Amino acid sequence: RAIDGDEDQVEVCDIGAFESDPPTTPIPENIEIQSGANQSTGINLDFRTEFSVKVLDQYWLPFENSDVTFTAPDTGASGTFAGTSTNIETIQSNANGMATTSTFTANDITGNYNVEVSTTHSASPALIQLENIVQVPSSILYSNGSDQITSILTEFNEPFEVIVND
Repeated sequence: RAIDGDEDQVEVCDIGAFESDPPTTPIPENIEIQSGANQSTGINLDFRTEFSVKVLDQYWLPFENSDVTFTAPDTGASGTFAGTSTNIETIQSNANGMATTSTFTANDITGNYNVEVSTTHSASPALIQLENIVQVPSSILYSNGSDQITSILTEFNEPFEVIVND
């Protein structure tokens, strides 16, 4: 702002500086994925890394106390958050703008999907890409019932048993 330091009705700026009105109130409009994206896990198993995002205002500064909603699909390949036992969890960002979910567990449907992350004012959601897969066992070992002989259409004396390791 111009200043009339000697009250002669002529306003001047001091040494070239200019004061402007304060900026608008910060709003949480940017979301950066910090961890948890691009993971895969077996069906009905936990993902190894929780989802973590950083909420930033329009000036790209951390935004505290913003409700951050993580939403997985409600049908098809998806999962549930341990904190809510549903496909949706809302976490409040901390002083550093960080919000981290509880453990996320894949459902029993294979496939690729996104968990959408949004705040009230974010222009578009951030996406965490995930995949539910069928795990292949690392080994299958017999534990009982090998080395038996029987006639055709006759039952074996002992049941066959195997140990599956993943």
